[in-house]
Amino acid sequence: MKALSETEKRLENISLKYLSKFETSEKQFKDFLKKKILKINFELEQKEQDHLIQNILRKMKKLNYVNDSRYSDLKSEQIFNAGGSKRMIIAKLVEKGIPENIVMNSLEALSKNNKTELIAALIYLKKRRLGIFYEKKINGNDYDELKKKWHGTLARRGFSYEIVKQVLSIENQFEAENIIK
Repeated sequence: MKALSETEKRLENISLKYLSKFETSEKQFKDFLKKKILKINFELEQKEQDHLIQNILRKMKKLNYVNDSRYSDLKSEQIFNAGGSKRMIIAKLVEKGIPENIVMNSLEALSKNNKTELIAALIYLKKRRLGIFYEKKINGNDYDELKKKWHGTLARRGFSYEIVKQVLSIENQFEAENIIK
């Protein structure tokens, strides 16, 4: 039993150090703890490991160091600012183990702040210098080919056909900048 409490103290210290550096979801934190338990004390039975993980997770949630809602809000904002679509936000957050209702709340918060898919698509185009932000000289024949490539790039990024069509139809860079702001 003494070894268990020593292991728990070590794991708590490691957890605090990790959480001071990274914002994390519950699922990610559990996975992190599982890996660390195996390094610290590989002789523990599965039941003891699960008990340790639950104790530490409970403490960290009580201290508000692990909070799925906060993580979801931060991550969705981050993905949006990188030019990610709502589909991409949903996929990434679900992959991180965030419950769907929390993901939907984060998306609602984004839409309340006037952060639309159109803006996200324009941010992505600006970042990658595509579409209206393309800086190289375009020949008449190459434009259609380039437009198809840009369309595919945005579609793979999770944007709908309507959004892609709307974004690629913008012809004035100043107008695009105003929409972003």
